[in-house]
Amino acid sequence: MIDLQLDLSNPGDGQNLSTTLAQQIRRAIEQKSLFPGDQLPPSRQLANELGIARGTVQLAYEILLAEDILHTRAGAGTFVTAMPTRLSAHENSTLEAGFAFNFDAIAEPDIDEAPHAKFNFLPCRPDVSQLPLAQWRHCLAQAALMSPQADYGDPQGSITLRHEIAAYLRRNRQYVVNPDHIIITSGIAHASNLLAPLLLAKGQSIVMENPCYPLARQIFQRGGANIISCPTDQDGIDIEALPEVQSNFGAIYVTPAHQFPLGGRLSAPRRTKLLAFAKHRRVPILEDDYDGEFRYDVPPLPPLAAHAPEMVIHMGTFSKSFFPDLRLGYLVAPPEIIAALAKRRQLLDYAPSIVLQNAMALFIQNGHFEKHLRKMRKIYRQKRQALAEALHANRIPGQLSGLNSGLHAVLALPDIYNAEEICLHAGASNIAFNSLRRYAFENTDVLNGLVIGYAAPSIDNIQKGCAVLADCFNK
Repeated sequence: MIDLQLDLSNPGDGQNLSTTLAQQIRRAIEQKSLFPGDQLPPSRQLANELGIARGTVQLAYEILLAEDILHTRAGAGTFVTAMPTRLSAHENSTLEAGFAFNFDAIAEPDIDEAPHAKFNFLPCRPDVSQLPLAQWRHCLAQAALMSPQADYGDPQGSITLRHEIAAYLRRNRQYVVNPDHIIITSGIAHASNLLAPLLLAKGQSIVMENPCYPLARQIFQRGGANIISCPTDQDGIDIEALPEVQSNFGAIYVTPAHQFPLGGRLSAPRRTKLLAFAKHRRVPILEDDYDGEFRYDVPPLPPLAAHAPEMVIHMGTFSKSFFPDLRLGYLVAPPEIIAALAKRRQLLDYAPSIVLQNAMALFIQNGHFEKHLRKMRKIYRQKRQALAEALHANRIPGQLSGLNSGLHAVLALPDIYNAEEICLHAGASNIAFNSLRRYAFENTDVLNGLVIGYAAPSIDNIQKGCAVLADCFNK
């Protein structure tokens, strides 16, 4: 219940106390001293506090009830209306900052969004309709009951969750990790932001695949790094095709388990050459393992970091394997890197939520996470098949690739079609996906194709969306 600070000593000209009281309560709402949902004191209590008759307070409340600024709940009291319909012109005006602000320092994030598309085939979206919510809620409830601590948590992250992640990587990825070499992050983008100033001095270069994950490229560019594109195909990054440059390398960024967006896996010969190149240049490899849990027709490959932990910084996320707005991921690196990242973390957001970390640790520990992954591999395999069949049934031209793993595929188009024009026609038909050009560096050749995410849509929507897509090829 709100303790109202009201002053009735100077009522307005010709106003009675009830009108003055109603006006002051209205002003308190306009000035954000009272918020929607706040409970006002009972009329008898407020009358005693102000030294006025109870009927005066009741009349003031009735004035505001009539204006729909207040409402009553039987047996509960009087509350500020959730959406007041009659407030001052000041409340409805646009608030502008009264101080200078460097808007140029904030870039528009280079991300894919289409929240209102009926058929959303954007990549990197998991199927959240299949989440084991009962088990997750149970883990959350258990985590919430754990004894709160008086400090702000470990910036490296919960040791319990780090132990569970290390055990998971050993069981499922053949990757043996010391929990002390893990830091908990909020995902791949957060990990990249943590790393950028530590690995790349202003003007240094980072080698990135072409095409690649645009937000990562933007993060390093905004940090002052030069971006060098390296030719990439279905066998992954071709480090031998990297142009001869004199730049001072700071790092190499790759997606070896499922190249984004082409969808291939880094072949064994290229893995060997990439690691040799990095060791010779003495530069770290940043391994973005964004959806490496999902593989269908191929055996699992250990992460690059399993072969050269002293040279590779491994970044993982629960955004694809569980759900995106969980905002939990992890980074594995040599201990001196982890210590530096923990210090930098303290300067930014200090530490992730201990409740979410403990809940995720329990979720893994109780076997729910790996059970969920096994279930989703089967479902995504079915959706992948549904996509291939729907494209064929609707006579949509092109060659599908990148189907062995991950959550998206690439449809290479015949030259008579322009992938970017198809995307425009599709958008007008309420279908969302991107062309490969969206992820490529400027002024570089890239496959004429579409990137199609098949994990989030239902099988029914995959079939219906492909039927609508077929019409886009005839425009």
